[in-house]
Amino acid sequence: MRLATWNVNSIKARLPFVVGWLRERHPDVVCVQELKLADDDFPHDAFAEAGFHCAVHGQPQWNGVAVLSRRPAEVVQRGLPGADDQGARLVTVAVEGMTVTSVYVPNGKTVEHPDYQAKLEWLDRLGDYVETVVDPTAPHVIGAHVPSDRQQPGKGRTITPKTGGRTDRLEVGLLD
Repeated sequence: MRLATWNVNSIKARLPFVVGWLRERHPDVVCVQELKLADDDFPHDAFAEAGFHCAVHGQPQWNGVAVLSRRPAEVVQRGLPGADDQGARLVTVAVEGMTVTSVYVPNGKTVEHPDYQAKLEWLDRLGDYVETVVDPTAPHVIGAHVPSDRQQPGKGRTITPKTGGRTDRLEVGLLD
């Protein structure tokens, strides 16, 4: 099975590229992040013409995630429980004998910014979700976009993923 994950940064703006890529690369399942449109505005027809079923958790203007699959998928979860205030950032489906989750982790901006703490709290909730939902004996895929948060040590500036160790909780038998 061929799996992929892609932060498209607006499915509307990137639709021709995404559909062309799907036709060229032939993935079976694709996790997509940062749709930037509501569920009702998602271009289901364009993906159906390319041979894909879509499970969408959208949000106008910001965020939004989807799982595209060649086979029909059953939605298991839309949204991260307890984190509705952070927007449409998670959708989980059952497809082809496995569970697939598309995740768009919040941006913490800088480690000094209040959004960084909100990101860590969101990652804690994601850890709770994974520990509750993922059966380590069954196939489960998490396709995610994890934004980098900026630090300014000394005079230089580095950009690295900053998760405060929260991603350790996601290692419940999952492989990267």
